[in-house]
This record gives sequence, structure tokens and C-alpha cells, in this order.
Amino acid sequence: MIEKRKEVEKVAAAHGKVKDEHTSLETKLASDEELLQTLLTGLSSTGAKNKGGGYMGQLADAKARLAQGAAEEEQSKVKLAMGEKELVNLEARMKVFAKEAGDNLKKLEDLKATVQACHAKMTNSGWSAEKDKQLDMQLREARETVKNLHDVRISTFKN
Repeated sequence: MIEKRKEVEKVAAAHGKVKDEHTSLETKLASDEELLQTLLTGLSSTGAKNKGGGYMGQLADAKARLAQGAAEEEQSKVKLAMGEKELVNLEARMKVFAKEAGDNLKKLEDLKATVQACHAKMTNSGWSAEKDKQLDMQLREARETVKNLHDVRISTFKN
């Protein structure tokens, strides 16, 4: 009888192992079936994060995003090329303007030197604004005197 009990315990232990392995395999099967369902349809039977379209839909979305990215990359390359061309043109114009600015600065310095030379000649000649006003006043007075004399002469001849 002890032998039979030992044999029953062995069979019970073996049955427990088989039962645990069976439960584990059923869980794995359910998980694998869930994954297969998700890959085929994109819908999980558990309802967690359903996006729809399945693997094929996700693949199509990825291809669409890839095509859109390639188009955006091409547009960016065109914009970059245009920007680089514009940069070259602007740099050339900047060089021209810089040369013109240098030339104009030299002309300005030359004109300043000419003005200073004229100012020095004017100062050395003895000219002043006050003298110019006095001479202008004397000229007006002389013209007035000539006019008066002319008027007196004409009136003397008439008489």
C-alpha cells in the first residue's frame, strides 16, 4: 500500500507538471493568436490601442509617410539650391557696394581736402562776410547815386 501511495504521489506530481505546462502553453497560444490577429487586421481582441488597418495598413501608412518625407526633402533641396544661388548673387552685390562705398569715401575725403584748401585760400585772401556785406552796401549806394544823378540830368535837359 505504501508503494501505491508513492505511485499515486508520483502520478499526481506528474499530473501537476503536465497541468502547469498545459496552462502555460494555453496562455502562449492565446498571446500568439492575439498577435496574429493584430498583425492581420490591426485590431486587438482585447481592444487596447486599436489603430485599424493591421500590418498591411501600418505598412501602407509608413510608405505614405516615407513618400511624403522624400517629397519634403526634395522641396527642401530645391529651396536650399535657390537660397545658395541668391546668397551668391547677394555676396556679389555686396562686393560691388563695398567697392562703391570705398570709392565714395575717397571722393568725400578729396572733396573735404578741396573745401579746406578753398577755405584756406579765402582766409588768406582777406575776404570776410562782413567785408562782403559792406561792399555790397556800398555798391547799392553807388547804384542809387548813379540813378539819382541820371534822373537829375534828364530832368535838367527837359527844362
